[in-house]
Amino acid sequence: MRMEYQQFSPRNTFLNPSSCAGTTTVSRSSDRAVALGSVGARAPGVATGLGISDLYASPIFQARSGSAHGYDVTDPTSLNPELGTEADFDALVQGLKAHGMGLLLDMVPNHMAASPENPWWVDLLENGPASPYSEFFDVDWKPAAGMFENQLVLPILEKPYHEVLESGELGLSLDEVGLNVRYYDYRLPLEVKSCGFVLTYTVAFIKSKGGIEPPYLGQLQGIIAATQNLPPYDATGPQDIQARRQPAQQIKQQLLDLASNTPEVSQLLDHTLAILSGKSGELSSFNNLHRLLSRQPYRLHYWKTGRDQLNYRRFFDIAELGGVRVEDPQVFEETHSLALRLAKEGKVNGLRLDHVDGLYDPIEYLHRLQDALPTGSTASGQNFYVVVEKILFHDESLPPEWPIAGTTG
Repeated sequence: MRMEYQQFSPRNTFLNPSSCAGTTTVSRSSDRAVALGSVGARAPGVATGLGISDLYASPIFQARSGSAHGYDVTDPTSLNPELGTEADFDALVQGLKAHGMGLLLDMVPNHMAASPENPWWVDLLENGPASPYSEFFDVDWKPAAGMFENQLVLPILEKPYHEVLESGELGLSLDEVGLNVRYYDYRLPLEVKSCGFVLTYTVAFIKSKGGIEPPYLGQLQGIIAATQNLPPYDATGPQDIQARRQPAQQIKQQLLDLASNTPEVSQLLDHTLAILSGKSGELSSFNNLHRLLSRQPYRLHYWKTGRDQLNYRRFFDIAELGGVRVEDPQVFEETHSLALRLAKEGKVNGLRLDHVDGLYDPIEYLHRLQDALPTGSTASGQNFYVVVEKILFHDESLPPEWPIAGTTG
């Protein structure tokens, strides 16, 4: 039995058949290997005889490491490996079907994690308006006040920027992905043209030592020249973006290969990055780091004041959750590809949509979703089972034109 109004418990509940009359709830478990691997075998046994038709699962898409709820999605095109593999998911579905049960899946169309673990967000930080994902997130690159044009405001600092800078809490490093800024657990990519800024100091240091020029000097100078030929990240014409995208990836890979294959280059880069990171107690030593940071597509801010200057939509006032533009057909297709595939394969029988009121045009979204689902056809009235999270006030009714089965409160 499905009900049009159901209360779900989205946190820390492994199996809770009493959470509603018609649906069993499954969410995060302290034993993550159990979450998908054996629920299909255990849930039906509890559900037998209770009239339960479906198992409800909080979001199972890849989320931030250790997420206790799954609403901070980092990749909606992949299952969360902490919960299991696709084979585990298939075993869950088969176990449910063997007992005549379906799966009601929770998903979050409104936002994603604004996190270094989100590859789309990282690309946005590295390439700004020139990123292919700049249209995925709801960013105002040209604020009315003219402040921070073409820079994404990140309110992640625990103290005012100048205090963090001069205390040496910000540092530069090179890892397996590329050059980046480190701030405690945060890893922020450096815009690719910044490689040239860094390597200029490395080359100057090599030349200052005199003697025979090492064979890798020419390679470093070649990378510098390549960065100078790249269009800037705020050049957003189609030709500029195309002229930047592939060469930027090649530049990053050339630097990584050179550092990996030449120990002397790796040591020289470590030396350069340490110098550019500055030295606590020597204020002038942070000038170059400040210059470098000012050239990035993002701007670091103190969390208490930066939130007033945010230029991207988020989930309420949670800066760690960035709004997604699902009203754009390409964004809808990318962010819903896995959920739609699972529905079309008959592995998901219903959807619960989180925070539908946050969407730009809820009714347009719901119709597009129904038209993309296997039995969805808003013209014929044959709708896929969809419920939404929407809190109704005492004098408010659910819009009758919404093609859904009801709300979850």
